[in-house]
Amino acid sequence: MWADLTAEGSIVTELGDYPWANHCGYVIDKYGIGWQVMVDAEDSLPFCGPSLVYSGAQLGTAAEAMDFYQSVFPDSTAGEKHLTSSLGELPEGVPDGLMWGFNTVWGQTLQYSDGYDGAPDFTPGASLDVRCDTQDEIDHLWEALSAVPAAEQCGWLEDKYGLSWQINVAGIEQLMNDKPGSWAKLMEMKKIVIAEL
Repeated sequence: MWADLTAEGSIVTELGDYPWANHCGYVIDKYGIGWQVMVDAEDSLPFCGPSLVYSGAQLGTAAEAMDFYQSVFPDSTAGEKHLTSSLGELPEGVPDGLMWGFNTVWGQTLQYSDGYDGAPDFTPGASLDVRCDTQDEIDHLWEALSAVPAAEQCGWLEDKYGLSWQINVAGIEQLMNDKPGSWAKLMEMKKIVIAEL
């Protein structure tokens, strides 16, 4: 896997053993997607999942974001936090913050870390898609997460850390197929209002 991802890509962290994980590395593939590859001897993480790297203006906020998302989503569980300060003296260019951490938010494992010099900021090109069963769930998440009114469109929002989210109704694809005119209505909305679809 490592050889395939690094072909025409850029290695950020060499594959090796580190205080926070055994046999791991970080690469930006030829398509610009970042991959954190590691051996999970305890089998505590899914095979593939989002790894959120906080950089640019958000550098140093990964641990705060991790706690914030856990407080917003009901039934979330705490995972691990490995702070860079626990590594002793830091190499030049490595920020003091969260080296690596994870928690489980609504059944999905999210990984977090503070970035490095030159790491890209979040963009709407990558978002987390949340499927809600009720309008109350949509309203709760929208109120808690949305921080950039100009970014609100058709259930998409941007939070205070620059991360984009899609706050959708469960089964939205079927709803779009079954209800004539629902697609046009969705395009006019900011927050999804199920009754109006």
